[in-house]
Amino acid sequence: MTKPDTRKGDQSATKVRAVRVSDDIIWEAALAKAAENGGTAADVVRSALIDYAGLEDTTGVVGRRHR
Repeated sequence: MTKPDTRKGDQSATKVRAVRVSDDIIWEAALAKAAENGGTAADVVRSALIDYAGLEDTTGVVGRRHR
């Protein structure tokens, strides 16, 4: 039995990464806020990594609506 594809857009070239978040309250709050903004947890993590790495001028990045 195959699971339905729930991904947004064509992400066939996107590598899957795993992140450990020890506090459920932080994860649930991040998921809720991302959903309120029409995004996903992946969008939040990607944006945080771009900002942390100092790549604010990066363009064409999936999940960066304003780019």
